[in-house]
Amino acid sequence: MISDGYYKDKKIAYTLYNKYIEKFWRKEEGMNNFVRNRISEIIKAYFMKG
Repeated sequence: MISDGYYKDKKIAYTLYNKYIEKFWRKEEGMNNFVRNRISEIIKAYFMKG
């Protein structure tokens, strides 16, 4: 699930994380928390980058 480690462009990881949330948002609460955290970190990184 750590797709952002494989892609230099974090937009791809961001898209994949959002697809995961859409598909599995009620199934695994622990993984959902991890994914939401990664999404927020990617957003912060892009905001700081400009």
